[in-house]
Amino acid sequence: MVTPLELRNAKREAQRAVRLAVNAIHSSLDAWKAVVSSGKAAATTLTNAALTQLHLPVLPLGLLGDVPGLRAAAEAKLRLQQDEALATLSACLESLREAVSGLAAAADSLRQLAERDAAAPVLAEAPVFASLPLHLVAAMLAEVHAQHQAELGIKAAVLRGCQQTVGEWAALLG
Repeated sequence: MVTPLELRNAKREAQRAVRLAVNAIHSSLDAWKAVVSSGKAAATTLTNAALTQLHLPVLPLGLLGDVPGLRAAAEAKLRLQQDEALATLSACLESLREAVSGLAAAADSLRQLAERDAAAPVLAEAPVFASLPLHLVAAMLAEVHAQHQAELGIKAAVLRGCQQTVGEWAALLG
């Protein structure tokens, strides 16, 4: 039998752990969303620069067509924009990895508490954890981490595809 003091202390510890984990999850998800927004902007810049570069040889320049070296300068500028956008996308991917690490840490801290509680169940007697056991909360947070980890792999593959495509276009346009 658990004493009321032990139950109260265990409940406080668990509630604090859940609050901290949920706050860490929210913080990591906010960081994720901000980085995804930056990544979308960089991807748009990359796409626009690449498409403009592909269209540049046939682009009518009108009166500017007589300016010597204009197309070459424009092509160099577009290549620079593409390189900068790829660098930004790489930095975004690294920031997403950091956000996923934050999700993992939050989920892991709660998982450890749930395992400790499973070894010596005290919280089953606490009303809030009787209806929503700690191991279920830990499992939900672990699923949030797993989903974002999977998404990270997809985003890394998209970045590799962009790098490969831009490299192929650069070789093609020479």
